[in-house]
This record gives sequence, C-alpha cells and structure tokens, in this order.
Amino acid sequence: MANTSTATTNFNQTVVALVQKRLEELLRAPLPHIDPANYLNVHFGSKTAQFGFDNAALFSLLAKADAEPDLDKRAALYQLASVQVMKLLPVVPYVWAAGAIALDSNIKGFVPSPIGTVNEPMATLSYG
Repeated sequence: MANTSTATTNFNQTVVALVQKRLEELLRAPLPHIDPANYLNVHFGSKTAQFGFDNAALFSLLAKADAEPDLDKRAALYQLASVQVMKLLPVVPYVWAAGAIALDSNIKGFVPSPIGTVNEPMATLSYG
C-alpha cells in the first residue's frame, strides 16, 4: 500500500509541476492580448457546472486582480491565485484541443500566437 501511495504522491507532484509551469508560461506571455484572466478566470473564477469547484477565497482574489489597475500589483495577485490553484488542483488539464487557421495567400499581417489559436488578433489583417 505504501508503494501505491508513494506513486500517487509522485504522480500528483509531477502533474502539479507541469501545470504550474504551463500557467507560469501563460502569465509571462509577452503578447498584449494575453491576459491571465483569460485562463485563470475561465476555469477558476467562479463556480461552474463543468468542474463544480467552489472556493470563495480564490474567486475573491481573482476578482481583486481583475480590478487592479497597477500592472505590477495585478501580476502579483494573479501569481498568488496561480499558487492557490496549484495547491488546490481542482482541475488537471490533460488535454489541449488545438485549433487550426487557414488563410488565403493574399491575407497579410497574420502573426500566429505561440499558445495556439486562442484570441487571434484578426482585426490586424489586411487583404492584398
């Protein structure tokens, strides 16, 4: 039984480390249209039927981060929220459904996002 417990603990620690690394990558993404709220709030900003996760303290922390106008303070609040998510681990994102975009060769100005087809800035495209 101890081996099963140790294996489960090791697996959980590995999953936490991988998820934390991915969240940190998202939080540090150097793109102006990427906002931590686009990830953290979608999954952990309120109780949803999808996960059934309910944590008023985390929801409050994310709401505070959303409302913070100072970018450094806002980033610090999102980092605190990210740590809470890692401690609670209410969801294990083991699948990422990739999308695809096809453009005619006459379309100019498309810059693909490093995180896939999420929030693509289509308004910056031109034809010709």
